[in-house]
Amino acid sequence: MKCFSTAILASLFATVAYAQNIVIAAPVAQSSVTPGESIRVQVNVPDSLSPSTEVAVVIAMIGCTTSPAHCPAPSEQLGNILYNGVYSPTLVGTTKVQNFTVTVPSGLKAGQAVLSVSHFNLIGAGPAPNLEVENITLTVA
Repeated sequence: MKCFSTAILASLFATVAYAQNIVIAAPVAQSSVTPGESIRVQVNVPDSLSPSTEVAVVIAMIGCTTSPAHCPAPSEQLGNILYNGVYSPTLVGTTKVQNFTVTVPSGLKAGQAVLSVSHFNLIGAGPAPNLEVENITLTVA
């Protein structure tokens, strides 16, 4: 019975943490970007019934050598840091939204690049620390 209760609690915590996950709403995956260009990165998080305190995001971009399969994992190497600071989204409907204007690194070569957003927040009444990394692949012209 104790094992069953532990499994239920683990599932509940995973569901609560998943509800706090961010989404890179812009740019759209596979969008074309140009080195030196300013782009808008929109980071969304769904509103949740569980308490959450937003802390920070790091937006980064790294070029791929030949394809996305040959890019370092964003959880291991971020590449060029485009933004590192406070994440304080505003509620729009049922989604918390914040836009960031960043510059595509001028040294990126044509091909594929990975745009990643590392998100840190505090979840629950405890609270518990939560760190996640989301990413999309872009085409560098």
